[in-house]
Amino acid sequence: MFRIGLIGLRASRPVLLKPIQRPQLLFRPVSPFTTGRHLFQKDAHNDHPKKDAENKPENDKEQSNEMVKKDTTFDQLPHIPDPKAEALAKKNGYVPAKEWVRESFEMPKTDVRRPHMLKWKALDGHGPKLFALAVILWIIWCAYMVTGRGGNEGGETTLANNAFVKYKIVKKMKISDDVELIEFKGPERSMLQPKYAEYWDGHRMFSVHIRQPDVQVVRSYTPLPVYMMQDVDGKDPLVKIISWDTDYNGFCMIIKKYENGEVAKWIQSLPIGTDVDIRGPFIDAVIPEIPADVKPPRAPMEDMPSRIPADWKYLDVPKPDNLVFFAGGTGIASVLQALLSTNPPRGCVDIHYSVRTRDEVPFERLLYFLQKLGRIRLFMYVDKENKFISSKDIPQPAPLNIKPNTDTTDYNNALEQAAAQKKDKNRQGPVYAYVCGPDGYVNYMAGPRTYDGQGPVKGLLGQKGWTNDNVRKM
Repeated sequence: MFRIGLIGLRASRPVLLKPIQRPQLLFRPVSPFTTGRHLFQKDAHNDHPKKDAENKPENDKEQSNEMVKKDTTFDQLPHIPDPKAEALAKKNGYVPAKEWVRESFEMPKTDVRRPHMLKWKALDGHGPKLFALAVILWIIWCAYMVTGRGGNEGGETTLANNAFVKYKIVKKMKISDDVELIEFKGPERSMLQPKYAEYWDGHRMFSVHIRQPDVQVVRSYTPLPVYMMQDVDGKDPLVKIISWDTDYNGFCMIIKKYENGEVAKWIQSLPIGTDVDIRGPFIDAVIPEIPADVKPPRAPMEDMPSRIPADWKYLDVPKPDNLVFFAGGTGIASVLQALLSTNPPRGCVDIHYSVRTRDEVPFERLLYFLQKLGRIRLFMYVDKENKFISSKDIPQPAPLNIKPNTDTTDYNNALEQAAAQKKDKNRQGPVYAYVCGPDGYVNYMAGPRTYDGQGPVKGLLGQKGWTNDNVRKM
């Protein structure tokens, strides 16, 4: 039993087998200009015969000798030169390496992220810089919109009385031989600058300055809130009132050419598309306030009078006072500006208009509409027809109106209301008078102007009892 046990122990011992150690193989240097060469050789630097003999059995040596046995299959093949390859190698300075160096590379890992995530990978770490840049650009944009830097003096894009703004001539219409209607268009308004409609107030008449850059001369002209539609078939363009719902930066001016008027001649000679320096507005006259001004303003004039609503009844306040304008030549522009703007005069306006010929009368269509609405009464004096204004045509000043309205009728529109008021025999006379025109006309009607633009009231108005308290020279 004991012997059997020893045999069992001997048989259960594990047998340790040495792994077969193979010699290291290296790529043999091969010239790019040779074809048949053996590719493997035994590593001479790592060959230790003595050490291998001690660790390897004899059969392993024989097997390794067979694997490193020189292959002579391609030794007898001739060398085939390649002139193009040799020339290219010499040209590029290519020198074959003496020994081959084996290198290994790893394939880049595939990024499984979505494409839009890969685009932002390059911006990693630049978030604060990009945010700061966006804030700076926003500040610059706000400064531009607030100041309106657009190549004008002071950066204004709307009318400014402290700097000239460039307005472009967009349309021209000939009224007579020496009178033209010219439309000007300004740049776009900046964000925080006032809207263009705010300049037009019928209770405040203003003018603008136009500069002649060659001689540095400035002249005053009265802008009108109208524009010219495109002419059709060679006819004169239709003049229409600016719609107050739109923010249109443009206006028209009546330019009359005088013999000694250098600025007017220069303006009329400019072609369409020319920029003109304009500065303003400068207030010429203000209509005094009346108790009826506490009511909403009067509806502005429109190209279709039938759409204009009726005026307020003024049952609890005195009726609006009436006015009178004496205009000569292009001086009618001031009263037209007041009548065609927003918040026009509430009372009726008598216009005494002196002109050389009827061909020089502008806006006949709009004047006709204003008469139908009962907002004006037009008296014309034409030189060519030997009809001149005289003392008998001048009304006397009327006192301020203190009586409220007694008409309680509801009218459908302003035309119906004007037709009913035309029959009123107790119509009030004008309370305030305004004189506008050339110097000779103003001197004849109300006396010469002084350094402040006014002076004592003389002439025809002075003979009728008008004074500086109710007369304004423009």
